[in-house]
Amino acid sequence: MQQGVLLAVKILLVDDHDLFREGLKLLLNKLDQEIELIEAESFDQAIRVVEDTADVDLILLDLKMPGVKGMDGLVDMRARAADTPIVIMSGAYAQSDIAQAFQHGAAGFIPKTMSSRAMYSALNLVLSGERYIPSAAFLDGEIRTDDATATADDPFRALTRREREVLALLVDGLSNRQIAERLQLQEVSVRARLTGLFKKLGVHNRTQAASLAIREGYRG
Repeated sequence: MQQGVLLAVKILLVDDHDLFREGLKLLLNKLDQEIELIEAESFDQAIRVVEDTADVDLILLDLKMPGVKGMDGLVDMRARAADTPIVIMSGAYAQSDIAQAFQHGAAGFIPKTMSSRAMYSALNLVLSGERYIPSAAFLDGEIRTDDATATADDPFRALTRREREVLALLVDGLSNRQIAERLQLQEVSVRARLTGLFKKLGVHNRTQAASLAIREGYRG
């Protein structure tokens, strides 16, 4: 796998399960040996790390930490690390959890059941300044986040800025490699964005996405 945005970054992992922390640490080190992973097994410990470490690039926060109710942990962490993107991770969750996470400022929501490659792409997406919204956030064409007004009646409103750029180049007939070169992205990031915009537009492939955009007079 080509290395991307994750090169030489410092990530704080907040999770009370030793096995999960160890597994994720092995995964990230395998994908990129330059990653520095700081572990915190409790929310209080995570707060101390944030207060003592000024250059954390990304925070991975377990949704259900002992002693933390609902989204209180996310809200508190956002207040203490306002400039650091926070991604919520969870093994068991409801669609309402995803919506609330984004409403309270999360930069992404990652199911712990994701494959290693998908998780790597999701983290790259967040570190590049975008949000990662899992497919579980969508139901019958409607996005269940703070973009809840973007429905199947106006699917283009759900697209991020980068997804709009990718779609515009897709309509122009560019390949994934050409899109990556034009936008200065890794091809894996382009594929991740295409997967996201396919789901948001309710289509299954490049041809359908381009056809829908042309039919609806999409201009990016």
